[in-house]
Amino acid sequence: MASAPPSTDVGEEVLCPICKDFLTDPVTLDCGHNFCQGCITKHCEIRDEIDMGDCKCPVCTVKIQSRNFCRNWQLANVAERLKLQRKQLCEKHKEKLHLFCKQDEELVCLFCQQSPEHKSHTVVLKEEAAQEYKTLICDRLEHLKKARVKIQAYEAKIGEESNSLLRITETERQNIEEKFRQLHQFLEEQEKRLLDEIEELEKEITRRREEHLARLSKELSFLEWSIQEMEEKSQQPASELLQDVRRTLQRCERSGTSENPLTFPLELKREISKFRAANPILYVGMEKIKGNEEWLQGFY
Repeated sequence: MASAPPSTDVGEEVLCPICKDFLTDPVTLDCGHNFCQGCITKHCEIRDEIDMGDCKCPVCTVKIQSRNFCRNWQLANVAERLKLQRKQLCEKHKEKLHLFCKQDEELVCLFCQQSPEHKSHTVVLKEEAAQEYKTLICDRLEHLKKARVKIQAYEAKIGEESNSLLRITETERQNIEEKFRQLHQFLEEQEKRLLDEIEELEKEITRRREEHLARLSKELSFLEWSIQEMEEKSQQPASELLQDVRRTLQRCERSGTSENPLTFPLELKREISKFRAANPILYVGMEKIKGNEEWLQGFY
């Protein structure tokens, strides 16, 4: 549905004859008339659907020879400037929006300030309100950036911890392989069992690492998005900055509240220590093992 037509002081050249609103992506037909690209395209499509013959200009009814419409960039720029000017005027009084109502969180003009709905409210200059909210945005932005640094530190710590644990498991792997190379053939099945256990530990360590990194990556992405939104918001002119500013602040307020997660549970670390205790055969003298198969079988 077309929006309400703009004020009558706007030249006809920036209005679409079909939707009666400011031109959007304006195109110029061979006959010289201008339309929104979407409006004239839809107009032709409707005529095609109901088989009304050649598509014609809705203004002068001249046949449209080609549907590769020519974009009118100059007219598009004029329309955009006029749209912006209209946004800066009070829709009711057609006066400039110099003031900001804190209770209703909206821009108002001098006449709005004296109206019953705003008369008892706190109304300040929009620049003053913008500066106040800009300070809040900058404070939140600083908090978000600190939170980002903290998350990045968490990532580094997770990497160091997982690498340390994996080095331990790799050492255990080498010990197992070295000792089992010295045993007789009948220990081969035991070697495989122990290596499988180590592999499961490695998989568990890696799995937990990926889980934590995925969660932190998701939170970091949200922080990056929040930071970008705050940075863009802080650079906006007062009229745009004050639009939905409180909801923007509230939406980003929950960002960066993560605490340092317990990256790897103690149970997992104890599992590695228990591995050695549960397999003493690997850590006793080889001389005691050799030639004493009955003693060896007692561990199993």
